Amino acid sequence: MEEPELFTKINASNTAETKKVLDKYQNSIKWNGKDWLLDIGCGPGDVTMNVIKKRMPETCEKLVAVDISEKMIEYCKEKYKDERNVEFCLMDIGADMKDYPDFLEKFDHVMSFTVLQWVQDQRKVFSNILKLLKPGGDLLATFVASTTSFYMYEQIHEKWNLYMHDYKKFIGPYHHSDDPAAEVRKILHTVGFHEYKVEIKYQEQVVKSADDLKTYIIAVSPFASRIPDKKRRDQFLNEVVEYYTEMGCRQPDGRFVYPCKMIVVYAKK
Repeated sequence: MEEPELFTKINASNTAETKKVLDKYQNSIKWNGKDWLLDIGCGPGDVTMNVIKKRMPETCEKLVAVDISEKMIEYCKEKYKDERNVEFCLMDIGADMKDYPDFLEKFDHVMSFTVLQWVQDQRKVFSNILKLLKPGGDLLATFVASTTSFYMYEQIHEKWNLYMHDYKKFIGPYHHSDDPAAEVRKILHTVGFHEYKVEIKYQEQVVKSADDLKTYIIAVSPFASRIPDKKRRDQFLNEVVEYYTEMGCRQPDGRFVYPCKMIVVYAKK
């Protein structure tokens, strides 16, 4: 999760799905002129700059993109240093928002795509987002309810426990929920959003080859990078490929296609 260029390489499916969600909700988002927009979990900035920014009216005043990874933020600051009205900052959306006083009630819009599943305390996440929004501001977010990699971590963690002792941190909080949409609605109501829509979206994640699948696992989890011995690391990654193959994800043309259950939220303060 700390390798910007690797992450960009495997992010094509998420980028395409993000475009679809933004297109679907474009009429719900009301631009006021001089809007401030916050992108939570910007990673290497590809979705921020190539998808979100391109859909913002020219009258918008500021795009702020945040991430918990210092390496990602430094990468974005260098790559997009010539961009006007764009700022990249470190932020942990699961932390106390008192640490970010300049951002309280600052934003007309908050967006986050395929990120919020990494914070186990979901009530804290949505409470924090509410604090960052101006009155009348809105949130558009997608995040993972369950996916093949979560099941895979549960299956192989005992064998690789030396490197996967914290594997539960990399499994989203709705993975075993019978009704994740209902859980999210309850949280949104409890923290104070007065209007919200929550839907479940099923999508397919596609990677082109076994090597790309290995790259994906390296990019989204720390486990492989913790294995110092290359032979053992290769063994771990080969077992990942074997698991996806046994789950029926491997296609005759060598691609891997696997299901992902997503949660989509549009909410207003």
